[in-house]
Amino acid sequence: MVCEPLPHVWVFVGERGDRAADRRFLVGAVAGLLGVAPAGLVLAQTCERCGGDHGRPIVNGVASPAPRVSLSRAGGRVAVAVTWLGAVGIDIESVSDVAAWPIDDAAFADVERAALRDLDSGHGAAARSRASIWTAKEATLKLTGDGLRRDPRELRITLPGDESGELTATAVDGVALPPSVRLELFEPAPGLVGTVAVTCSRRPVLRVIDSTQSRAAPASTGRGWE
Repeated sequence: MVCEPLPHVWVFVGERGDRAADRRFLVGAVAGLLGVAPAGLVLAQTCERCGGDHGRPIVNGVASPAPRVSLSRAGGRVAVAVTWLGAVGIDIESVSDVAAWPIDDAAFADVERAALRDLDSGHGAAARSRASIWTAKEATLKLTGDGLRRDPRELRITLPGDESGELTATAVDGVALPPSVRLELFEPAPGLVGTVAVTCSRRPVLRVIDSTQSRAAPASTGRGWE
């Protein structure tokens, strides 16, 4: 149970179900962190543009400060992010699915496409890198609330390549990003990649909890205040 806000992002990974089941999984994750019954919590989604039920998820029935949450599905998995740090977005994708999508010209900036071509001609790591860049874009656009209404080429993603091991997002062409957007890569399951985007002043502590494993232990990545 979380007694007070911590500098963590919790990621819960589960077996993918239908939309209602995945929403219950998110509510259950929040309830478990708070030590309360899921029945007392209600998940609401309202699109800021059209009023539909596909907008940013909000958990009601939680005492202030309420956590920020996000949800994503791919393959046979669902992943939810829960944090008290700030706005959050999560995205997971199948590496093979993204490799098969003809999206490069519509999704990636020129510099990103060039980097992926270099990987293709080098050691064949482009498929995973392509999926990682895409999840970083989607997670960031979920964080901002823009979703894919925003041209993903307006975000430039730099994959970890130095000792810091940090993934970064840079706004181009006049796109506004909140200050201090932090990105963290994780692996939800074999063949899948994921990214969490969160607004916070320092790199967060990421805890990944796989509920599909009978004795799963939280995995901690990233640096932070632990």
